[in-house]
Amino acid sequence: MSDFRAIRVIDCTLRDGAYRLPQGFSAAETARIAAGLEAAGMPVVELGHGLGLGAPAKHLSPDGDSDEAYLRAGRGALDRARMAALAIPGIAALEDIGRAADLGLDILRVGIDLLRAEEALPYLAEGRRRGLETHASLLKASMVGPDGFARAALRMAEGGAQHVGLYDSAGALLPGQVAAMVAAARAEVTAGLAFHGHNNLGLAIANSLAAVEAGAATVDCTLRGVGRSAGNAATEVFVLAARRAGLVVPGDFVALGRMSQEEILPIFGPIEIAPEDAGMGFAGLHSDGLALVREVAAARRIAPLTLLLALAAHPPVARLTREAVEEAASLRAARAATALP
Repeated sequence: MSDFRAIRVIDCTLRDGAYRLPQGFSAAETARIAAGLEAAGMPVVELGHGLGLGAPAKHLSPDGDSDEAYLRAGRGALDRARMAALAIPGIAALEDIGRAADLGLDILRVGIDLLRAEEALPYLAEGRRRGLETHASLLKASMVGPDGFARAALRMAEGGAQHVGLYDSAGALLPGQVAAMVAAARAEVTAGLAFHGHNNLGLAIANSLAAVEAGAATVDCTLRGVGRSAGNAATEVFVLAARRAGLVVPGDFVALGRMSQEEILPIFGPIEIAPEDAGMGFAGLHSDGLALVREVAAARRIAPLTLLLALAAHPPVARLTREAVEEAASLRAARAATALP
């Protein structure tokens, strides 16, 4: 079991959940839900556009309120809880970090594909300069194994990250893989370690517990598991699962459960794992490639699920290209044509 018996939960409903709304959350919804999360005992609330700081100004989908509106709403609603926001290099500018700090941001989470981790360093440095708690959120971490994650974690810690997050963006990892990756990083860095799991294979809660077992002290969750693709570990479920495992975690389960039922369910409906989301997780592919898979499958008259299984036979990539999907479709068609009757 981890030495970190007291686990910090960061509720990301107001950021990751925004992907499921065409207009994102409004500033008014942000204020109301953030206040509810604080009242329910959440120590950290992450909010803003799904793609983080700078995304509203670039009119990226979902098309929500401005960074300033989100940050003012969050700061006005939160008293004890700390406010976190995501910054993705290439979407956020360094100036966005300064403006967010001036508006009361507490925690800067720099999100970057693990294979491009070096791009996070200037953002981490700016966050430290502005006195923010800095996180390196290593996205699409299933692209590497334990040694690769440990090397990236060490580089981020050396570059100023006070916490390093293993983000299973594709929902592709198994509990044993998560444990091995976190343990490898724990052996290399003294920085705090975090885990952010997606639920494509139905393992977000199990993977979160495995991460804690191996040394992570922070876990990302969302109410009812709402989030991109198949969603995330559900806050209210993780609180109970963690306590069942003997961990000390924040959160009033009754209050969180009530918010899940009364605030989230009416907006989103039931959060379920669609077969295509499971297929993407099995193939180790991020959900941003699903539209391309569907398009090629329709053009080739192949079921999307069949094409996803064909893609699973190839090494996963950080971002799908049309060439890769077309190649998988052609290979699948060739195998079907030569199969014995």
